[in-house]
Amino acid sequence: MEKGDEVLTTNNLYLVKPKEQKLPEANITTSLNKVDRKQILELATDKLTRDIYLNIPDQKVVFADNYFD
Repeated sequence: MEKGDEVLTTNNLYLVKPKEQKLPEANITTSLNKVDRKQILELATDKLTRDIYLNIPDQKVVFADNYFD
């Protein structure tokens, strides 16, 4: 899905099972910003990364999306 020149979401299809995928090691960068009364966590990678799971121990945090590529 795109909005203008910006890609908002993609739908990746994988032709092999997850355990058979040979993905290169990716570098993940994070940034945390406060907008109004919300905290915005942004992740970026230099390569495809599968099944990212977000968790902050001892915090009452609900992520809008989890286990994503």
